[in-house]
Amino acid sequence: MELTLLPLGLPGNIYRSPMPFGQYDRTGVLYQAFWKQEIQTVVLLVPDAECWIYTGMDLRARYFRDGLNVIHLPMKDYRGVDIPSLSAAVNESLRLASLGVNLDIHCHAGLGRTGLFAACLACRQLGMSGEDAILWIRGLVPGSVESDEQEQVIREFAAQHPGK
Repeated sequence: MELTLLPLGLPGNIYRSPMPFGQYDRTGVLYQAFWKQEIQTVVLLVPDAECWIYTGMDLRARYFRDGLNVIHLPMKDYRGVDIPSLSAAVNESLRLASLGVNLDIHCHAGLGRTGLFAACLACRQLGMSGEDAILWIRGLVPGSVESDEQEQVIREFAAQHPGK
């Protein structure tokens, strides 16, 4: 299992992945990849309680203890999030990556909520429409963006936050 690089053309790399130590990575191989790819910040898209369910640990506290910064934008599975909170997290992620910081984005499986966030990064950084951003992330990671609600959030984000 590997991290997927999102080609956003920034000095820092932004990756996406499933949740380390979760259902798709019981042995923590993804967490080892964080260090190999010099990840400094994690965009965590799940509530803390969901991390406990899938990993048996306080994952956010683990990240902090190990020296990682966390941008926490919790969303319910298959759901969206309010645009102002999403915009703040997208802006901070792009700001950090523009400074050369490497980031990883994850939810549980790394598809729905992670796909939503990645598509919004593409809207902002690459100037894509919502539809094009959905196609872009699905081309990189088949199965990304798992619900109509997530698609609608991406469209709304793109309409309210035109990119470059």
